[in-house]
Amino acid sequence: MSSAPRTLSLIFHGNCIDGWFSACILRGPYVATHNINYYPISPNLSHTWPSAATLAGTDVLMTDVTVPETVLTAWEGVASSVRCIDHHATSAPQLKCAHREHTCIHDTEACATLLSWRYVFGTASEAPAWVHQIDRIDRWHNVTREDRAIREHLHMIAQLPVHGDIANALRLSTEYIMACFLHPLAPQYLDELKSAGETALTAKEDAIRTILRNGGKVITIMPAMAELWHLEPSWIGKRGFIIDTTGVTLDSTEAGHIAMNDYGVEFFINYRLKTYTSPATGVTTKTYIYSARSKETVNLTEGGSILAGHPCSAGASLRVENDADVVPFVIAV
Repeated sequence: MSSAPRTLSLIFHGNCIDGWFSACILRGPYVATHNINYYPISPNLSHTWPSAATLAGTDVLMTDVTVPETVLTAWEGVASSVRCIDHHATSAPQLKCAHREHTCIHDTEACATLLSWRYVFGTASEAPAWVHQIDRIDRWHNVTREDRAIREHLHMIAQLPVHGDIANALRLSTEYIMACFLHPLAPQYLDELKSAGETALTAKEDAIRTILRNGGKVITIMPAMAELWHLEPSWIGKRGFIIDTTGVTLDSTEAGHIAMNDYGVEFFINYRLKTYTSPATGVTTKTYIYSARSKETVNLTEGGSILAGHPCSAGASLRVENDADVVPFVIAV
């Protein structure tokens, strides 16, 4: 009698191209041997994380995202196995520690999709062009106009798992990947994507410029600001663009790109305020959710900064207990 198939708990960064496409690569070796449960999560929103009980007895594979040490330790205590692939600088101490060195891969010089390709196919197998394109897009390194246009389509796909539509995400991802491999023989599909992406990108640029013009502010970090917001002295004198996007839909990556080009600033931070009133207690909690981008002259995650991720691409979630609390980067406009 054959044994029941094992279960793979595939945990990945939700709403993220790199998170989803690294998951697509990693699922390949498990399709024939495992049932696969997909968990798109946010590193800053605990309600998106699966519970330890949910992961008990499963093989956990986590890509492009990490969770607090107490949570990861709890998962390790109940799962059959836990493996992690990540490239965010702030997760290095957690994943490169001695007891995880054989189960976790961490490298800031490649995105999770590229690391996943190497994990599955070996370093001797050169990753295809579409993987390197995602690497440029995710790390925003030498990104081209064409990359940005294709990103419009890939970002749409990456949003589907968060809304529970894994089936369509897999279908569209497979179509895209196959088209990339077959492009020399069948260029029409990708050419149409590039054209549609360029149209969408142009419209997005116009909308972002309007939002930035009407709601943001250019600031220079002064010594008093750095002290108040617990920033390292290296921040002093840096010019940035800060905007409150509460109630506004904004592509932070493109907004940061445009703000740094149009306003000559070195960093870009947008934040939104999320409030929640408990039906049981009537108590209202306030949480600020941040997205930040910067040039290489500013390390967003340095020292006591609340921002985590990459030095030039980071985020945070900060719960405010008292209205009198100082909230970093929140300014009156």
